[in-house]
Amino acid sequence: MDSRFTHALIIDPEAGTERLGSLRSAQGRVAEVTYDAAPGTANAEVIDASGLCLAPGLVDMGVKNCEPGDRH
Repeated sequence: MDSRFTHALIIDPEAGTERLGSLRSAQGRVAEVTYDAAPGTANAEVIDASGLCLAPGLVDMGVKNCEPGDRH
């Protein structure tokens, strides 16, 4: 199923821009980014991303996934 994220702050590091806009994904990939109107698709799940950022490749390198935790 396609998803449509609306009202998100879209960060594009290559273009050096941060703008409010909408993003449509299809089959797990970005299909369309628009800044003036919501991307259209009839069968999309609409997700209100107000107050959230969408940006490519942000990874938290400090995350630790250890069970039961660090050894001291």
